[in-house]
Amino acid sequence: MQTWDDTALLRAYLEHGSEKAFAVLAARHVNKVYCVALRHAWDPHQAEEITQAVFVLLARRARALQQHRSLAGWLCKSAHLTSMTFLRSELRRARRQEAAAMQTTLAQTPSDDAWKQIAPLLDRALAGLGTQEREAIVLRFFDGKSMKEVGVALEASEAAARKRVERALEKLRVFFARRGIASTTALIALALSAHSVQAAPAGLAATACAMAVKGSAASGSTLPLVKGTLKLMVWTKIKLAGAAAAASLLLATAVVERHQLPHLFGPWWRGANSAVRYDDLQRPIVSADAKHVAYVVKKDGKWQVMVDDREGAEYDHAIEAVSLSADGRHIAYTVRAGTQWRVVWDGKEGALYTQAQAPRFSPDGKHLAYAAQRGEQWHLVADGREGPAYDGLTTFVFSPDSQRVAYAAKTNGNWFAIVDGRQEGPYLEFHGPCFNADGKHLAYAARRDGAGWRLVVDGQETTGDYDELRAPVFSPAGQRLAYAAREQGAWHMIVDGQEGAAYPTDIRDPLFSPDGQHVAYAGKSGRNWRMVVNGQEGAPYNDDIHDPVFSRDSNRIAYAAKNDQNWRVVVDGQEGAEYGDDIRDPVFSPDGRHLAYAAKKAGHWVVVVDSRDRADYDDFNQPPVFSPDSQHVAYAVEKDEKWRLVVDFHEHDLYDYLYPPLFMLDGKSVLYPARRGNRWRLLLEPDGS
Repeated sequence: MQTWDDTALLRAYLEHGSEKAFAVLAARHVNKVYCVALRHAWDPHQAEEITQAVFVLLARRARALQQHRSLAGWLCKSAHLTSMTFLRSELRRARRQEAAAMQTTLAQTPSDDAWKQIAPLLDRALAGLGTQEREAIVLRFFDGKSMKEVGVALEASEAAARKRVERALEKLRVFFARRGIASTTALIALALSAHSVQAAPAGLAATACAMAVKGSAASGSTLPLVKGTLKLMVWTKIKLAGAAAAASLLLATAVVERHQLPHLFGPWWRGANSAVRYDDLQRPIVSADAKHVAYVVKKDGKWQVMVDDREGAEYDHAIEAVSLSADGRHIAYTVRAGTQWRVVWDGKEGALYTQAQAPRFSPDGKHLAYAAQRGEQWHLVADGREGPAYDGLTTFVFSPDSQRVAYAAKTNGNWFAIVDGRQEGPYLEFHGPCFNADGKHLAYAARRDGAGWRLVVDGQETTGDYDELRAPVFSPAGQRLAYAAREQGAWHMIVDGQEGAAYPTDIRDPLFSPDGQHVAYAGKSGRNWRMVVNGQEGAPYNDDIHDPVFSRDSNRIAYAAKNDQNWRVVVDGQEGAEYGDDIRDPVFSPDGRHLAYAAKKAGHWVVVVDSRDRADYDDFNQPPVFSPDSQHVAYAVEKDEKWRLVVDFHEHDLYDYLYPPLFMLDGKSVLYPARRGNRWRLLLEPDGS
C-alpha cells in the first residue's frame, strides 16, 4: 500500500472504508501540514491542533478530491486556510504571549536570512500560485522529490516539471520583491529545501487519522475550526469568482479612445509605445467610462500610481488593490508603512491599521469604504470615518444607487447584519447580503440559535426552516430572487418562491441572464452533474461542470463540462470537441456571435475560437478578449519560456512576460504591459491584425 499514489489511497478509504489507507495518507503528508501550521502559530501545541483539523477536513472532502493524483498542494493550502481561521479565533488572544515567546531552533545555514524574511509570507505566496505550480513546489521542496518524480506525479515530462518549478520560483521571487524582500530564485529554492519541512511530533499522524476516520473525540475548538475553514474555502472561491468576473468585465469594457493616449500617458508617450521603462509595472485598470487609465509602476526603487498623465506619491513598498471610481475622477489603494497598512484616497493618507482590505468605491464614485483591522478588532471605514469595532467582518456591499451599505459583523460569538448602521440579529451563521437593482430591498440567509436557516428580506424572516441556505441572488433588474436550499438530505433551487427539482449530492449558485429572463445553475445527483436552465435539465456529466456564462444579449449560454476524464464546452446545448487535460471558461464576444476559450490537450494549450483551435502553447494566463466591435480577439501566451501577444492568430514580439491585453475603442489597437529582462514597458499595438 505504501507504493499507492494519493488517489488510490483516497479511493480505498472512500469505497472500502479502509482506515489503513487513510493512515498511510496521514503519515505521508503530516510533516508538511504540521510545518505550515507551525509557521503560522509558532506554538507546537497549536500546530498539532491545526494539523488534526486539516486531516478531519480531508476526510470530509475526500469524495470531491478523489481525482487528485497528489494531495500535497491541496493539503498545504488547506493548512494555510485552517491556520488563518485558527489565528482569528479567541485562542490567539488566550495564547498570544506564549506564541510571541516561541523561537526557532534550526541550525544556522547560509539560507537562514532568506528564510527568516520569506517564512511569514510563504504560505500566502504559495496560495497565490496556480494549482499545478503549487503542487510542483510542494513535491520538489517539501517532499524532496526529484524532477523526474515531480513529472510523474503531475503526469508531465521531467523537462516540463523542471520548467513548472522554475516558473513557480520566479513567481515567488516577484511576490516577495513586491513586498520589499529582495532575493533570487536560487536562494528561495535553497531556503525552501533547508527549512520548509521538519518532523511532526511522534504519534500526530495516528491521532489525526483517528480523529478524522473514527470520529474520536476532538478538542472543543477543533470541530469549529474545521467548520470555519470550510467557510473560508467557500469564501475564497467566491472572491476568486468575483475577481474573475471583474476581470472579464474589465476585458470586455475597459477600452480607451486612441486619440486620448497622448493625454492619458503624458509627455513621455511616443507614438505607439511608451519611452519610459520601469523596474516593475502592474496591470492597468480602466475606468468604467473608458476615459481614464491607472497603473502601478516601480522606478529607481520607488513605487507610485500613474493616473492618466499624473504621477502619484512615491512609496518604499509595493502599492496594492488599486481602485478607480466609475468616472475615473477618484483613485484609492493600499500601501504598507513598516508593519502596518493604510489606504490612500486621492492622495490623502488614511489611518494606520494592522490590515487594510481592498478599498471600493460606490457605483456613483462619491463614497469609499474598506474593512480594516486594528489589533484583534475589525472596522468598516466609510468615507474616512471608522465604524464600530467587531470580532470579524464579511465583505460589504453598496446598493446600486450608492445610498446604502450593508455587511455582516461578528461580536461575542454572534453575527449581525449591519444595514445602514442598524443591527439585525443576532444569528449563529450568515450568508450574503445583496441589494436589488434600485437599492430598496436587501436579502440574506441566516440561522438563529435553535432554529434552521431562513431567508431574510428587508429584515423580515421567511417562515419555514432549512438545513442549509446559501446566499440569495437578485436578477440584474432586481425583480427576481433565487437561492439554493437544502432540506431532508437534498438541495433545491428556489426561484421566485418556486422550489425546483431535488439534487441529493450538491448544487451550484444560480446565474441570471443579463435581461433577467433566464436562470441557470448546476445540480448533482450521485456522480452526475447537469446544467439546469429555466428548470430544464441538460445532459449528465460524471466528472465536473463549470459555472455557465450568458451572452450579453441573453440569447446564448455556454459552460465547460467533464465526462469520462474529457473536457468539452457546451454551447446552447451542443457539445464541442473533447480536450483531455484542462479547459478555461468560455467568453462570448460583445455581439454574442463568437465564442473563445483555451483548452489543454497532450500537455499543450490551444486557443479555440468558434470551434476552431489554433497553435499550441506552454501556458495561457487569461481568457481571450474580444474587441468592442467583436471583429478581433487577443490573448497572451507562453511558448519556449517566452511570452507574446496574439491578435487574430497573428503572433507579435517575444517578451519575458506580459499581462493580458486591453482593446481600444477603435477595435484594432491593443494596450498591454510587457517585460524584457528586468525592465517593463507599456505598449500599444496600433493595428493588432
